[in-house]
Amino acid sequence: NCNIITMKDWLLTIFTIHNLFLLSGVFLIYKYSRTRKIYWGLTLVIGVLWLATSTYYLPAKWMKYEESRQKRILPANHKEQVYIHVFGAGYILDKRLNPSQQLSPTSLTRLVEAIRLMKSYPNAVLVTSGHSRYGLKSQAEVARDAAISLGVPYNKIKVLTTPDNTFTEIQSFTQKIGNDVSVIAVSDALHLPRIHFLYNQYPHLKTYYAPTNYQIKEGQNRSVGVDFPSVNSIEMVNEIIKERLKFAKDKATVFFLKQRFY
Repeated sequence: NCNIITMKDWLLTIFTIHNLFLLSGVFLIYKYSRTRKIYWGLTLVIGVLWLATSTYYLPAKWMKYEESRQKRILPANHKEQVYIHVFGAGYILDKRLNPSQQLSPTSLTRLVEAIRLMKSYPNAVLVTSGHSRYGLKSQAEVARDAAISLGVPYNKIKVLTTPDNTFTEIQSFTQKIGNDVSVIAVSDALHLPRIHFLYNQYPHLKTYYAPTNYQIKEGQNRSVGVDFPSVNSIEMVNEIIKERLKFAKDKATVFFLKQRFY
């Protein structure tokens, strides 16, 4: 079992929007508690911001915008030789479970979308990626075994077992598969703009995109009613902020690498 919580994992859970509101609120109220007008003004501002990020309307609008930034783009030629790259999103090694059940729900949804695409592109090769933090069976290998259990032939799958984040997943793909091939990136709609940016650093790659795991879905069955603060709404804001911070980190990494080599 590799579901071990490290100190790094625990620290990352602190930096969420509701924790930041709580900490900033305590600090500001403590610092300005002697000035009644400022005290109540800060309390009101913090309260309004908390309501705005914990009720559905604004987080959903923001998430919908983020998820619409990268459109679905697929090869027009269904006989084209193409690699379908499934990005990792977590797993757990539990010998009681079959491989598909060891993948996180997010990883499994991405894999299912990739397998669906393979039915439309008979010359496609599936690429799974993701390392093992503890030197055990890697996420790429578990995803491969899950794909095989779902009917994908072993010889139609390649694994990248060393990457531990999006930047290194793409770096590993270009080094081991090629930087002048056709590739369909399969990942969350929220995640794909960053993948697009990183793939664009390799101008000879022919890139396509298959977004999945949409958090905002439109339709007649969408529930409506009184909107109260909820953990789901707060978590949407957290996910957007985390993705934006990771995007900024990857942009900075690309910038400094270009400065080093030029």
